[in-house]
Amino acid sequence: MAGYCGFRHGGVFGNVLSLSGAYFWYPGVDEGRAPLKAEPGWLTRQFVTSPRRPVRFYLAAGRFEIGPPPTLSLLGENRRLRDVLEAKGYSVRYREFSGGHDAFGWRGPLIDGLIALSVESGRDDGP
Repeated sequence: MAGYCGFRHGGVFGNVLSLSGAYFWYPGVDEGRAPLKAEPGWLTRQFVTSPRRPVRFYLAAGRFEIGPPPTLSLLGENRRLRDVLEAKGYSVRYREFSGGHDAFGWRGPLIDGLIALSVESGRDDGP
């Protein structure tokens, strides 16, 4: 949701702190109405095809956040989003932690992300 808010409302949410973002998601998957072979990574594709927004990113994912490829690989989709954002010229800090999808694993990246984004907020590296 943090990544989506940054995409849709970059002028309001200038910083995105994403911990284990579900970037494999695509419209309809939660309601069971998406095509069976729908491609994961809907939001990542939106960033590919859209103009750059004035948003900074801190992304973190656990090294154990993998599942049956490709739809449940939080780690893989976070890496893919990082690569897309960097290619588009966004300010991106990325971290992988030794852990899974839980608050214990997020405690370090949460603090690091808050610090990184607060330090970065004083810089003007907009489009």
